[in-house]
Amino acid sequence: MLPHARAVFISDFMGDPVAVETALTEAADRGVTGALLQVLDPVEEAFPYQGRTIFESMGGMLAHETRKAGDLRDRYLERLAERKDRLATLAARTGWQYSCHHTGDPAPAALLWLFHAMERLA
Repeated sequence: MLPHARAVFISDFMGDPVAVETALTEAADRGVTGALLQVLDPVEEAFPYQGRTIFESMGGMLAHETRKAGDLRDRYLERLAERKDRLATLAARTGWQYSCHHTGDPAPAALLWLFHAMERLA
């Protein structure tokens, strides 16, 4: 990224958080400002699964099968909340903006947030 540019990172940010932290810290060190927009499916926030469930990555490269999905709910939701907090803290520490958009909500709301977030950085 060019020094003093603006950037937008859009992802579910469910991968390695260290990679995001490294990229954002390096960008901030170059004077780059921007916004992190986390996009999650409402099901990821509710975790309504019970009984036998197979979880697969979008590309099908990773899979996890469990017979007691309900037993994973509290731990999963705790880790998701920690990840969201980690992203928000990282954004605040580097002068970036952070928001979480749910795919069940209208997309224009996320785009409007991005517009205003980038406008604040101008």
